[in-house]
Amino acid sequence: MTREEDIRRLLLNLLSTGVLRIRDFASREDAGRCFDEADHIHNLPDLIRIPRLELLSYYFDVERPGFIRHTPDSDAFEPDWLRLGELINEMRAETTKKA
Repeated sequence: MTREEDIRRLLLNLLSTGVLRIRDFASREDAGRCFDEADHIHNLPDLIRIPRLELLSYYFDVERPGFIRHTPDSDAFEPDWLRLGELINEMRAETTKKA
């Protein structure tokens, strides 16, 4: 599997986890939590289509920490975030070497 395929797989996992969480919160009529989850995952389809380093970095460094601060039980995403972080760091290292 290429790194790009691995990134896409991880992003699909994050998207799937978010959708399942939205369904769960909707069943409890928790609109606020549904909004938080949807706000977290709404840009993932674009990242899946075009997994560019600058977009992945923005998601990982800005959007993800904001979601974590706002969502106390975000650990369902953690395994995929850990691996995604490793792949982003690999991409950053390659970019630095080229510069």
